[in-house]
Amino acid sequence: MVQGRRTDFLRHAYFHCFHVKIKNIGEQMIRKMNLRGCLLENQSRNLIPELPERLQCGWNMCETIIDNPEIFYRHVDNHSETFPEGNNLEHGARCEWEGCETVAKNKYKLREHLRSHTQEKVIACPTCGGLFSSRTKFVDHVKRQAGVECKYICV
Repeated sequence: MVQGRRTDFLRHAYFHCFHVKIKNIGEQMIRKMNLRGCLLENQSRNLIPELPERLQCGWNMCETIIDNPEIFYRHVDNHSETFPEGNNLEHGARCEWEGCETVAKNKYKLREHLRSHTQEKVIACPTCGGLFSSRTKFVDHVKRQAGVECKYICV
C-alpha cells in the first residue's frame, strides 16, 4: 500500500472510531433527556464527512500534523490551557490560529471558538449519523422532527 493511501485510510478509520464515540454521546443524551429520538432513515448513519488531506494545527509556531481526529482535537484544545482560569480574563484569551484575530472572554470560549478552525463536532445522532457542533444543535435536530401522528393533513 502506498504511504499516502495508508495515511488516508488510517485517518478515515480513526474518524469512524471518533464518530462511534460521539454517536454514543448522542444516544446517552437522548436517554438522559427522555427525548423521542431521530425519525430519519438510518441508512447513512455510518457515513462520515470528507476529511481534509491533513489534520494540521494552525496555532502560531505549531505545525503539528496528527492523523487521529480525536488526538488532533485534544492537541488543539491544549493550546487553550495556556490561559488562566476565570470567566472574564482581563485581556481575554487570544486565538493564535494563523490569520485569526478573535479574542475570547476566557479559555472555555476560546476552546469553543477553536472548533470553528478544526470543524470538530462534539455529538452525533445515533440514528442518522448527523454531526453537530453543540449539544443544543443536536437537541434541536431531534425535537424538530414531526412524528407520523404529528404531521398536518391537508383536506
